[in-house]
Amino acid sequence: MVFEPCGFCDDHGGRKGEIELKKIMIFMALAGVSLFGCGGDDSDGDSGGGGAAPCTTSSDCPSGHACIQVGPAPAGCVPTCSVSGSDCSGSAECAGVGLLEVNVCQPEPDPMNPPSPEEQPKIPCQVDADCAAAHPNAICAEWRGARDCTIPCMNEQACDPPSFAGITLDFSTCTDDERTDKMRTACLPREECFNNPLNCISGFPGGGDLPGPGDIPGGGDLPGVP
Repeated sequence: MVFEPCGFCDDHGGRKGEIELKKIMIFMALAGVSLFGCGGDDSDGDSGGGGAAPCTTSSDCPSGHACIQVGPAPAGCVPTCSVSGSDCSGSAECAGVGLLEVNVCQPEPDPMNPPSPEEQPKIPCQVDADCAAAHPNAICAEWRGARDCTIPCMNEQACDPPSFAGITLDFSTCTDDERTDKMRTACLPREECFNNPLNCISGFPGGGDLPGPGDIPGGGDLPGVP
C-alpha cells in the first residue's frame, strides 16, 4: 500500500492527516501485522499478505478471533489474547475492547501522542445476539448512526472503564441508545471527549495533568493536539 505524502491533510495544519494515520497504525497493530501484533498462528482467518480477513460481525470470524473496527476503516477478524499470558509483542499490551470482555493486543497509551475516542477499537453489530460472546448481557447499541457492542447501564458507574497499562480512558457515558426499536440506556461515547480527549484521560506516569504547550522539550504543543 502506498500513501501519498500529506494525502490525508486538510487545510488546517494536517490534523486530519495525523488522526487518519494513527487509525491505520492502530488497526495494523490490532491485526497483528506490526510490532504491536499478537503472537501465535495467524493462518486461520487472515487474508493473504497478513491482513485481517474482512467481517461484518464476530460470527464471520474463526474461533479465537473477534471482529474489530477502528474508526471508519473496514472491520477485520483480529486474534484475541489473554491478559494473563504474553500473546502480544513489542510494547503492546492485551486489553479489553471498550467495556467488553474481549481482549486484543493494543498499543500502550503514549502521553506524547494521546489516544482519542475515534481511535478506540470496537466490535460492530446489527442485533443484540451479535454481541453475545463479547460480554455477559452485552447489547448492540447505536450512536450517531453506527452500531457496536457495549453494555447496558443504569448509572454512570456502570460505564467506568478499567485501566490499561495504568491509564484510564474515560470515553463512555450512560445515555440513551439511539436505536428506534429499543428503549434503554447504554454505555456510549461521551460527546465532550471528541472535542477535548485530554479531559477524558488520566493516569499517565508522573501524575497531574497531561503535558501541555511548552511542557515538551524543545517547546511546542502535543503532537496531533490542536
